[in-house]
Amino acid sequence: MYFNLIYRNSKKNYKENGIYFFTLLIAIISFYILLSLNQQDVIVFLRKMESDALNKLFMLIRAVYIVSLFLLFFLIYFAQRYQLERRSHEIGLLLMLGSKRGSLFSMLMLEDVITSGISLLIGLPVAVMLSELVGLITARLIGLGIIGHRFSFSLSAVLLTALGFLVIKFFANFLLSARLMQREPAALMQEETEKKQKKRSVRSGSAWLIVGVISLLVAYWIGISGNLFRNLFLLLLLLVSGSFGTYSVFRGLLSFLVRRAGRKTNKDVLAVFTFRQLQENVMSRLSSLTVSSLLMLVATVCLAYGVAVSVTEMQNNSHTLDFTMEIWDDESKEQIETFSKREDVSEYISRWIPVSVSYMVLSDDPYRAAGEGNTGNKKVIDFDCSDVEQKIQSLGEEDYEAFRYSSAGSCLLPDDVGGVYSPHVMPIRCINELRENSGKKPYQLKENEVIFYMDSEFSGTETEQLYQRLLALHPTLKINGKEYTVRMEICSEDIVVDRSITIGFGLVLPDSDYDSYKDVSNESIYYNACIKQEFIEKLGLLGAITEVDKLFASSGMEYENYLQNMGRQIFYIVAAGYLTIYMAVLFFLIANTVVSLQFLMQQRNMVKRYRTLLCLGSDYGMLHASTRRQIRYFFGIPVIMALISGVFGIMTLIGNMLPGSLRGKIVMLFFIAFAVIILYGVIEVIYMNLVSHLTRKNMHDMLKIRRIE
Repeated sequence: MYFNLIYRNSKKNYKENGIYFFTLLIAIISFYILLSLNQQDVIVFLRKMESDALNKLFMLIRAVYIVSLFLLFFLIYFAQRYQLERRSHEIGLLLMLGSKRGSLFSMLMLEDVITSGISLLIGLPVAVMLSELVGLITARLIGLGIIGHRFSFSLSAVLLTALGFLVIKFFANFLLSARLMQREPAALMQEETEKKQKKRSVRSGSAWLIVGVISLLVAYWIGISGNLFRNLFLLLLLLVSGSFGTYSVFRGLLSFLVRRAGRKTNKDVLAVFTFRQLQENVMSRLSSLTVSSLLMLVATVCLAYGVAVSVTEMQNNSHTLDFTMEIWDDESKEQIETFSKREDVSEYISRWIPVSVSYMVLSDDPYRAAGEGNTGNKKVIDFDCSDVEQKIQSLGEEDYEAFRYSSAGSCLLPDDVGGVYSPHVMPIRCINELRENSGKKPYQLKENEVIFYMDSEFSGTETEQLYQRLLALHPTLKINGKEYTVRMEICSEDIVVDRSITIGFGLVLPDSDYDSYKDVSNESIYYNACIKQEFIEKLGLLGAITEVDKLFASSGMEYENYLQNMGRQIFYIVAAGYLTIYMAVLFFLIANTVVSLQFLMQQRNMVKRYRTLLCLGSDYGMLHASTRRQIRYFFGIPVIMALISGVFGIMTLIGNMLPGSLRGKIVMLFFIAFAVIILYGVIEVIYMNLVSHLTRKNMHDMLKIRRIE
């Protein structure tokens, strides 16, 4: 009998607390996916390329896991309190009938063990399947191709997920059950009395609203002004101003609820009741609603920033070359040429593309021409870029300053002492081979023409537009007295597989001129290898490069492959994507569960009012319409505030934390982030509808008219 009662109560708890247990399932799934990250194909691949960075990432994951348990404990504590308060009358009645407190305490603890076990039995298998799905989707999006995926199961992740979940849930239920057992039966059976509400004037509410809006505007301005994370005082001021502003706006909105409460419309006969309910219940929960709105804000910003950075990084990770070897001297040149002619190597490699890069040492360069090394062996070049400077000045002061601080500024504009820095130079033959390999048309460069080279890492939309405005003026350069016209094109081909080797600015010259102007002592020659397309299609990119990598490793020479470069890029995607999206899901669950349970608790406390309305002639349809409107306001106020602040939060993160490689993709980042914010709003609407459906069911259960004997 005793255990049958426990089983029935556990089953009943699941049916009556769907939102709470759904939250627990999502938390279990999130924990497992986070802790099993090291078993996924992408991470296994990254471990070979970026082991040191991954070790730091896993240390961060452990810290995130502990913080997550800490936050989830308070969510479970709050939800369990609501669940036990709903059963206080039942517990009091059992005590009145002679049940012992120890037996009831054991019953509550065993019920919690059963519900926790059911949550784990449902959540863990779903988590394993979703983890596999997330791994496959991530690998697919990143472009690893067919990677020979194998099913992965992390026993340590299962144990840590189960242990952490059971510990915090047991501890929360232990505290609450022990506290409940200390109360007297009469107090347990007595329905909670309504709290008296202080009267708030409309004038004071308007003042709170104005102060709140000003505080939020101050926080927004601090966030988007830049240099936020370099100044601790500004960061603290933003947090205080934003939090206080949110609280003040919520308090100020009550004045409008008071005004609305006095209006009655034909469509809503319970309009006065609806807004009086909101006036009382929002006022009594201002602090918790403020915290929930701030958690929603963090969830919005984390989700939008994580998705935007991940998607943009994946698009930014282009692939044209597979291996790069560098010639250091005559011996290394001979080794590379011998290796490239091997029969087993030729079977996999479709072409070799040598790329020569050198400095053009200028007479005005204060370092290379006069200050460093043996200047007698250097080929010093006279470089006149005065026409370029005049054309830049004609664009206006704002564009001139922007160009000065761009990658080309130090090579084309004189500094404070009148000097310019030596630019990189490259022959057109190498650039054309790179373009042909990537399916582009080669340049037709005349003898008196040059092309600006700028790595894609430095060329953003604004920078490209700035350069295009300059090139439209047809600027000219003079090198050793010979005049060159700058072509209306910007070259940004990848010269090696390693994206850490980047050239901010350079000049692409005709072959003969390159040979005349290059500085041999500063020349670098890179040999790039491209795998045959049929092997990539057969084995996938990862498989093909891994197979060919064995041949390069056997040569004993230094080299770098595309996967090593990709490893760095994927690490940023994983760090930005997995962790930020995980934290977004966690904060979303906590914030929304707290708000929904608060509403359900206040609905339970106001059951007498609903019964009175039924006795006065209202029907269930009117009551349901009233509760739907209450839910829209109760959820809508913190959600709308979070979405508005989320827009400025995204602007703050992009302005202060964006990696340099994505500076040129700001427009795309904002577009993706705002789309995610809109999607977040849609998810909140769906969640509100779920709460409304659950509220409808609970109302039917609470408002059953008991037959008077």
